[in-house]
Amino acid sequence: MKKLACLIWGVCIACTAAIAQGQGGSWSVSGSVTDQAGSLLPGVAVQEKGTTNGVATDMDGAFTISCAPNATLLFSYLGFASQEVRVNGRSLIQVQMREDSHVIDEVMVVAYGTAKKAASPGLLHWSNRTPSKTCPLPVSRTR
Repeated sequence: MKKLACLIWGVCIACTAAIAQGQGGSWSVSGSVTDQAGSLLPGVAVQEKGTTNGVATDMDGAFTISCAPNATLLFSYLGFASQEVRVNGRSLIQVQMREDSHVIDEVMVVAYGTAKKAASPGLLHWSNRTPSKTCPLPVSRTR
């Protein structure tokens, strides 16, 4: 009878440990984020959905995050559509972001940063041009 009780107790402990690891265990996920042309994107926000756990991609577009093995990761970056990717027990995830020009249609560039149109005090010029990959800036030389 003691052997049977010990066996049942052992099975209960093993099942509890397996369930706990499957639901909230720490899982390391690495990967990289690119745009549609295959260029690596630095500074993409990578967040575990429903938590405050998050990281940003490094200068090579790579990231590593510890999360639950069944978590959903949210990828967001200015000028690109946000994406949700399920981990499903994978340890390597490659994400390709899609451009979304609607995201940046009302951003104002100012001398020290950017601001939303609603935060504008008034008398400013707004441009409705579609953003391009390169914006030539006027250069003046003073001596």
